[in-house]
Formats: sequence, structure tokens, C-alpha cells
Amino acid sequence: MRRRKHHEEGASPELNESEISVEETPEFIVDEEVDPLEAALARIAGLELALAERNDEYLRAVAEQRNIRRRVDDQRLEQVQFANREFALALLPTVDDFERALAAAEKHQSFESLVEGVDMTLRKLQAGLQRAGVVPIEAEGKPFDPNFHDAVMMEASEDYPDNTVIAELQRGYTMNGKVLRPAMVKVAQN
Repeated sequence: MRRRKHHEEGASPELNESEISVEETPEFIVDEEVDPLEAALARIAGLELALAERNDEYLRAVAEQRNIRRRVDDQRLEQVQFANREFALALLPTVDDFERALAAAEKHQSFESLVEGVDMTLRKLQAGLQRAGVVPIEAEGKPFDPNFHDAVMMEASEDYPDNTVIAELQRGYTMNGKVLRPAMVKVAQN
């Protein structure tokens, strides 16, 4: 805060009525001989300039926040796409194995070669899924658990206790301990 005070020798250090206190007017210096209206206008101009600077800072901050949000969204999308890329690359050897199994079966006209090639490919695919944390859910002969099983059929059975899975219609899987897909099962009902 600036104050211009005019002191006469021997006079008390009081503010003269013609002098006005000017707060933070960086671009405008108020002269002692300027009338109060001009001083007030200068102060207003200084405040308008400070307001414009603050408004500009605010708009820049908002724009920067939007840019950060956009960059985070782009990075998230890229991570998802990269994860899908890694998954696709992991599956390509399995596709190659299926193609080789089919080619060998056609060449030798052998059903046994086809079964052998498909079986080897399936085992390789299952091993890859296990490395990724994907594990089959054990269902048949186990008590029905709605957290892991999806009962699509009920059947009266004297061979199994009530509420026991008697058939697995579609295998279920967990991934890193969480259900990826529940097993579709048939459940005993007594």
C-alpha cells in the first residue's frame, strides 16, 4: 500500500484531505496534485488491470486442468489398447498352432493328427491363460455356489446330495481370484 503524505515542518503527520490512499496500482502513480476523482479513476484502472490479470490466470488454470484431464484420458485409453495388444500377441502362437494342426490333418488326411494338434494347442492355450491368472472353476460334484456357478437347469437326482452340481454345461473361470465368467451348471434337486 502506498500513501503519499505531505508534511509541513512542525505539522502533525495527518493525512491531508486532498490526498487519497492508493492500494496496489502498479501501473499508475498518483501525483499529489491530482484531484480525488482522477486518483479514484486511476485506482479503478489499476484494479481493472489486476482483475484482468487474475481472470487470465484463472482461464489459463482451467485450460491446463482440461489439458491434464485429456492427457490422463488419452493415457488410460492407450493403456487399454496396449493391454489388448499384449493379449493379441499372446494369442497369435495359438492361432499359428491351430493353422499347423489343420494343415497337417489335411496333408495326412488323418483325423488322429487333427485331434492331436488341437489337443496340443488347447493345452498350450490353457497354460498361457494360467500364466495370465485365468483359472478354471471346479464345478462338477461341488456344492452349488452362486458366486461361482450359474444354475441353468435343476434335475432330480438320487446319486447326488441336494444342491450339488451334477453337470458342467460351460466351464467358468476366475482371473486373479475374481470371477471372470461363472460356470453354467445343472444342479441336483431332491
